[in-house]
Amino acid sequence: MPVPKSPAEAAIVDRFVSAFERFDLDELVALLTDDARLTIPPEPAEHRGPQPIAGFLLESHLGQDLKFLPTRANGQPALVLYLPDPGAPIWRACGLIVLTLRGNQIHALTRFADPGLPARFGFPRTLPRG
Repeated sequence: MPVPKSPAEAAIVDRFVSAFERFDLDELVALLTDDARLTIPPEPAEHRGPQPIAGFLLESHLGQDLKFLPTRANGQPALVLYLPDPGAPIWRACGLIVLTLRGNQIHALTRFADPGLPARFGFPRTLPRG
């Protein structure tokens, strides 16, 4: 596992953000360990393995015009997730994704879908698009 806040950790997170913002599923799959899992508490569903995770992302349309801002949660790299507002030229905060790394890959993604959560981390509820 890369040292927290190290250049190696930052490189993995940057690759994830770049792949996700481009919605490059092949790159996202390559970043995941074979036993990676995606959870969205408090939902009971859990997606295990790179292909089921990619399938969920594709099915949920979570790849068009997203914005991520880096932070940390529980000592792990995390990203505040913003989705576009269809009625305004802004992105709206919609939650937080915590990444658990193993080696140079992502072992777990935990998405907290509470739109008020980013404010608790000091992030704005909206960002201008453009």
